[in-house]
Amino acid sequence: MEFSSRRQEPARVLARDGDADLALLAVTPRTLPAPPLSGAARAGEPVTLSGCPGGACFALAAGRITGVFRPLLGVPLVQMRAKVLPGSSGGPVVDDAGRILGLVAYRDLRAPGLAYFIPIDAARPLLTASLRSP
Repeated sequence: MEFSSRRQEPARVLARDGDADLALLAVTPRTLPAPPLSGAARAGEPVTLSGCPGGACFALAAGRITGVFRPLLGVPLVQMRAKVLPGSSGGPVVDDAGRILGLVAYRDLRAPGLAYFIPIDAARPLLTASLRSP
């Protein structure tokens, strides 16, 4: 895993959810604080997304939540108006308080400027299951 400081640390996969296209990674050594999480996504709320579009890692984009919890194939999604480019998937969606609301899922190719993220509450079961397993 590479950080914005360009420091690299080894990481391993702790858990995966193929349906939600999520993976939980463990970074060694554990010198990083856990980021705050929030399941309180609200329509109209401004957000910031981070990703690696076109290999430009740590790129930021501004957006705004436009709809909450629209399920697709059994995975809940939150709709937002934001410029999401290939390589942004899996990046965090953060509110103005710095809490992670979810993970970028995809952009809507039929409606430029619309994109979706998986709310953090949908990722919590993956985290919980991985913490229970040895």
